[in-house]
Amino acid sequence: LVGRTGAGKSSIINTLFQGERAAVDVLPSTDKIQSYRWQSAEQAQSESLILWDTPGYEQVEREDLREQVIDYATTADLLLLVTPALDPALQMDADLLRALQEEVDELPTIAIVSQVDKLRPIREWSPPYHWETGSWPKEKSIRDAVAYRAEELDTFCQQVLPLVARQGERDAWGDGVLAEALMGAIA
Repeated sequence: LVGRTGAGKSSIINTLFQGERAAVDVLPSTDKIQSYRWQSAEQAQSESLILWDTPGYEQVEREDLREQVIDYATTADLLLLVTPALDPALQMDADLLRALQEEVDELPTIAIVSQVDKLRPIREWSPPYHWETGSWPKEKSIRDAVAYRAEELDTFCQQVLPLVARQGERDAWGDGVLAEALMGAIA
C-alpha cells in the first residue's frame, strides 16, 4: 500500500484484516515499512498474502522513505495506491507511479479512493450505495471521485475503487469489492 500521509493506508490494513493490526492516528504513525501476513484457515499450508504498509512517501524531510517505497515495489506482485476522496491533488501520486513504472515493468496497480463517506452530502452516510449507477447525491459524488482518479491516473492504474475503512463500530464499505479485486489481481 502506498499513498501520502493520512490517506488511510493503515486503516485499510485494519479493514482487510478485520481487526486492529496497524496503528491509526491523526498524525503520521507509520515511519517505516511494516508487513502484515494473512493466511486463511483453509490454506494453512499453502500461499499467504503479505501486505506492506508504507509511510507517506511525500514527507519532505525523509526522501529516503520514497526510495524505500520504490525499492519494495520492485518485488511486489500488486500495488495499491491509496488516495483520499477529498484531496484532488494527484500530481504527487502520478509522479510516484511514473517513477515506479520506470523501475518495474507491468506492476498491476489498483487505486483506492479512501474516505468516500466524507464526500458531499457530508452528513449522509447510510449504505448500501450503488455508486456506479445510483442517483442519490452521495452515489453521484462517489462516482465523480472515482471517475476523476480514473481519468487522471489511467496510464498507471487498472482499477479505481471507492472504500470506507472500518472505524470503531462503523462497518467498512467497499471492502468486499476490494478483496475480490485483490484476489483477482494476484490469482
